[in-house]
Parts: sequence; C-alpha cells; structure tokens
Amino acid sequence: RVHGGELVGWPMTTIPSSPKTPRSKREAKEILTDAKETIDLLTLPLPKLTLERPALAKPTVDEAASWTQLLQFIMCEWNTPWNKQKDRIHLDVPRDHLIYDFFRVPVQMERFLWFAVIVCLDAFLHYIALLPIRFAFALYRVIAKRHTLNDAAVIDLISGALILICTGTLSLIDTSVVYHHVRNQALIKLYVIFNMFDVADQLCVSLGKDAMHAVHLSYTQLVHASPNTSPVVVAVDTLITVVYVILHSLVKLVQVTTLHAAINTSDTGLLVILITANFVEIKSSVFKKSSYDLLHKHSCTDAVERFQLGVFMTMILWENIIMNQFAVPSPGHMHEIIFWVACVILCEVMVDWVKHAFVAKLNSLRPDTYKRFETELCNQIMMIHQGQNQTMCTVADVAVGVVGFPAIPLSCLMLKMLQPLYTQVAFTWQYVLAMLMLWLCVVVTKLAISLALVGFASKHCDSNYTVKD
Repeated sequence: RVHGGELVGWPMTTIPSSPKTPRSKREAKEILTDAKETIDLLTLPLPKLTLERPALAKPTVDEAASWTQLLQFIMCEWNTPWNKQKDRIHLDVPRDHLIYDFFRVPVQMERFLWFAVIVCLDAFLHYIALLPIRFAFALYRVIAKRHTLNDAAVIDLISGALILICTGTLSLIDTSVVYHHVRNQALIKLYVIFNMFDVADQLCVSLGKDAMHAVHLSYTQLVHASPNTSPVVVAVDTLITVVYVILHSLVKLVQVTTLHAAINTSDTGLLVILITANFVEIKSSVFKKSSYDLLHKHSCTDAVERFQLGVFMTMILWENIIMNQFAVPSPGHMHEIIFWVACVILCEVMVDWVKHAFVAKLNSLRPDTYKRFETELCNQIMMIHQGQNQTMCTVADVAVGVVGFPAIPLSCLMLKMLQPLYTQVAFTWQYVLAMLMLWLCVVVTKLAISLALVGFASKHCDSNYTVKD
C-alpha cells in the first residue's frame, strides 16, 4: 500500500520453514500463537488504491478556424474540388462489364434455346415419322426370331407400343365436347384450371423421365436374361409408364383446349390473363439462389415450353380448319388468330429474356454459361453419332434424357389431333397417295434436320472453345 509516498508492507512474522516437534508445552503454545497471527494477517482485506487523475486543460477554440472549416464544407457540397491524383486513379481502374453482360445474356440464351428447340423438333419428327419404320423392323425381328434384339430395337418396340396404347385411349375422347365444356366455364375458373394443369405438366415431366428409364431398363434386362429383373418388376414398370403417358397426354389435351378456347372467345380477358400468367415465372425464378445446374434445368425447360407452344399453336390452327369443314377460316378470323398467337409467343420470349438476365446478374453467372450448355449438348450428340454413348441410341434420346422433352405424350396428342384425317375423309387412291407423299416429306425433313444437327455439333466440338469445369 502507498502511505505518505512510501511503499509500506504488512508486518510479517517469522513462519517456520519446516515443522518442528515442540519439546515443551510452552514451545507448543508459542508456535500456536504465531500461526494464529499469521492467519489473521493473511485474511485482512486489501486496502483500496486511489489514484488522483490530473485535471485536463480545456482545448482552446479558434472561432476563425471553425468558420473557415464550415465554409470549406459548404463549398465542397456545392462543387467538389479537383484532385488530379484521384482522377488519375479512376482512369487506371478497369471497366466494369456487368451492365454489358446483362444485355449479352439474352443473346447467348436465345442461341442455346433455339438449338435445344431444333433438337426437340428432331425428336418429335423421329417419333412421328421414323418410329413406325423402326417399330416395324423391330417387330419383324421378334416374329422372325432370326436376329437378336439390341437395346435400340427394344426401345423402339416399347415406344411404339406406348404410342399405340395411348393414342387408342385418347381416340375415345371427343375433343369438341371438351372444347365446349371448357369454353362455357367462368373466366376465373379457367384461369385456375390452366395454372393447375401447367403445374401438373411440370410434375409429369419430372416423373416421366424416371418412368421411361425404368421401363427401358427392365425390358432390356429381360431380353438379355439378366438375373437382376423379374416379370413382376417388368409388369409394374409397364403399368406405371402406361398410366403416366395417358395422364400426361390428357394434361396436354386440356392445356391446348383451354388455349384454343381463349383464342376463339370474343372476350379477350381470358387470353390476357393467360399471357400475364407467364410473368409469375419471373417472381418464382429470379429471387431465388440459382446455380449452374439449376440454370441449365431452367434453360432446358424454357426450350421445351417454346417448342410445345409452337406445337399447340399449330394444333389450334388445325382445329379451326377442321371446325370450318377442312377449309381455311375467313381472313378476318385468321388475322385475329395469328395476332393472338404472335402475342402469346412474344410474351413468352420477353419473359425468358427478363428472367434469365436477372437470374444471371443476381447469381454472378456469365453469359458464356450458355455456351457451356450448348457445348455439352453438342458433345452428347457427337457421342451418339460416334457410338460412344452407352445409355442413349438416338438424338431423340438426348432430347428426352438431357433436355427433358416429353416426346411420347406430345406425339400421342398430335396423332389424336390428326384423327379426322383417317376418320372423316374417304380413302381414295389420290388421298392415300397425297398422305404418302406428305409422310415422305416429313421423313426427308427429319433426316435433313438430323444431318444439320450432327454437322453443327461436329463443327462446334472441333472449334477452339474450351470448356472450364
């Protein structure tokens, strides 16, 4: 403790360094007394140390300097003084290209989307034009029993059987009855129905990929007598796939019928509501964290939606021709249909532009990401062309497995819409010859598209573009 400027300690007594045995009662009493005094001194509270803080001198205020600083602050607010060194630093800073990337995203996205749409078109024409020939050859192999079935022939047999079963089921439904039933519904009810079936379509696409893969694998293992399969598993997979194809085809039938009723109705409110419903995609996609794989999934989904929209518009025009007794509608009605079809397609394109631009911006994804998507799709096509892909046999399998295109349900719906061609028309030799020539034109178109896809994929893969993992 501090006392009078000197450091003073407690009075200390002598503590024996080692215990000793007392020789008498007097010594024992002295030792006990010294121990008690030592304990009392150690248990005393420490005194508080008080330090006196010297008083600080108050700073002197220069009023003239304060007014000068205030005037300088006001002048800086009015006009920022020129700083040569700071301006030089700004000149050396590299330019930020984020705003330019924002406008480059729609360009790169459109390039990938249209390439994916052409792949979907090739797959669609494959199931419409080439699958009957492939199905006939595979069926001949089964009947003749001269050749063993490979994986491609098994897939052709399964796909052809599914299309026949589903098309036969859809032929029992009268589309005119469905059309008039949908058209007589209230406006808000139709809007709810359209959104519900849109969600159901997306769920069916997700389920369909697994169902088709399972049934292909089951029948392939059954043909090759693999011990990993059994007839019960094959029957269950077949039942699930047949139910899926029929339900998905019915969902698409309701979608195209609702859109047809919206275009033909005199009240444009329903069509406006259906168009503005596309903007819900912006809210559901933009403000969520997106990765490379998720953006690839969204891009493939948008490509499938564009192709389906084009097919739906073709079906609507065909239905109007059928309703007009196989004659082109009046020019006024035709112009109105084309106008609303263009509005729907333009709205879909604008929504895709805005959605992908902001998704790429908010998740720091460069426009070159869509080039990587295109390169991956080209690699898949080239692997099939060179026979290096063990799970896919044709470009149609790429559209179904990679892009997620529901080829079989959409093909069944198209065959259902073409039903009047072979039920309401007399079969003369001129009509049969015309249908045969039309089918040959479709086959030639499909082969030309396949050749163009392989050539584009080969050129793209041979370019100097490198894919970074």
